[in-house]
Amino acid sequence: MLIDIHSHHPPEASSNLCFLEGLHSLGIHPWELREDQAMDSVEKRFGELKKRLNPEILAIGECGLDRARAGLWPISEQLAVLEWHMQWSHSTKRPLILHCVRAHSDLLMLLKKKNYHEGKILLHDYNGNLTEAMKFLDYDTYFSFGPSFFRKNSKTPQVFKTLPRERVFLETDDQKDYSIEAIYAKACKILKVDQKTLEELMEKNLLTFFSDLNDVSASDLIANLRTRS
Repeated sequence: MLIDIHSHHPPEASSNLCFLEGLHSLGIHPWELREDQAMDSVEKRFGELKKRLNPEILAIGECGLDRARAGLWPISEQLAVLEWHMQWSHSTKRPLILHCVRAHSDLLMLLKKKNYHEGKILLHDYNGNLTEAMKFLDYDTYFSFGPSFFRKNSKTPQVFKTLPRERVFLETDDQKDYSIEAIYAKACKILKVDQKTLEELMEKNLLTFFSDLNDVSASDLIANLRTRS
């Protein structure tokens, strides 16, 4: 079974690819925090999202911080919105799915400020360096990797190889050049393991990542996966 922890596209046909059908996370992406958006309208939308919480919602996000994209709110205001999500994640015992671009130091400062040690975090498409990654391990942080494996002179393979294996996932994100099968194959080469070993690791990590849910049984997660044939 191949697990794609973060994808924006329906999976291609595969006898070994499983996925969760439906809506399973709620949050406000930092790209939605455009300069033309008023704080009160975003706060209203966040309140509406909270009303939609149900047992099928497995995570809070994708939310986070972005210093690279033009036309967004200042980082101080992005941090305020992220704090809303952190509080919601903590109170509902759901992991936090984070987008973080050129803002890892800001995120680390916030985690330290909030002493955020009782909630799981997934840094999807992790693009920071190894030093930052090791600091995130002070918290219950997981990291997902994928297309960046194939970028020229990418530091991602070294970061992926060095991190504890129980803290990593694989993803396709918002691209179609590399399938999840190709990403698994690349990851096997980086870790020097066979695919069966890697698949078992990802399944174990998935169950651990969702183990804190207070109204959804983590053991049911795999049972709810659908195989696309």
